[in-house]
Amino acid sequence: MARSSILVGFNDLKRSIVKFPVAAAMARDDLVIRFERTILGPLWLPLSNIVFIAGLTIVFGTLFKVDVATYVVYLASGLMIWNFVSSVLTSSPNYFVQSQAIMEAYALPWSLQIIRHLLSQIFLMSIHFAIWVIIALIFKHPFTTHTPFALLGIGIVFVLAYGVALTLATLGARYRDLKFAIESVLPFFFLLTPVFWRAADLPGERPAVTTFNPLFHVLSIVRDPLLNKSVEPLSWIVSGALAVFFLLVGITMFVRGRRRLLLWM
Repeated sequence: MARSSILVGFNDLKRSIVKFPVAAAMARDDLVIRFERTILGPLWLPLSNIVFIAGLTIVFGTLFKVDVATYVVYLASGLMIWNFVSSVLTSSPNYFVQSQAIMEAYALPWSLQIIRHLLSQIFLMSIHFAIWVIIALIFKHPFTTHTPFALLGIGIVFVLAYGVALTLATLGARYRDLKFAIESVLPFFFLLTPVFWRAADLPGERPAVTTFNPLFHVLSIVRDPLLNKSVEPLSWIVSGALAVFFLLVGITMFVRGRRRLLLWM
């Protein structure tokens, strides 16, 4: 019985990859519904992000006494990654719960819901990336040979996001407090992670607040190439290890817990 359940779980994951176009269509419909009957539609996302970036630049750019052009490019790149990571962390515990009706009504792989919701988040991240490109062009930020390495960083972040989402969605179906617990501690990590402040401004050669902060390393593998800097080997190692770890944990938890998902919900 246990072996049969495990095989069903692995088959579910395999089928979700084959059904990727279905997940993409569902993600598109989610976004259409989200902005239905609004005047600006998805344009509200870049608008709100630009206002937030402008406010932080005025306050912290003056406080840190840094060049505005340098700081706004730094801030926009950091917020792009942070918004994606934080959205995945806070929303993924409810992925299966929100999709219960679809999971019961249609003969689709249940893990397809993970891909569906992640594609929505990736679309939103692409908007934030477009904002960064526009800001970089406006302030004449150069693109160098370091810049393409950001694509490798983004790929690692996406793999990590899938593993984390699969893990938290399975746990969140059983423990409904998980979402609220994550939302409670995430602002603390936002302050500890150099999103709007710079690690170089801290005293010491390598402050512990960055060395032992996994979110800093995840941020660095995308932001550093965009800022024309080489990514430190430690950040590649930590981010890659996290991606592999959570991918294995997520697959294991889903495969073992799949048959109980609907009972938990």
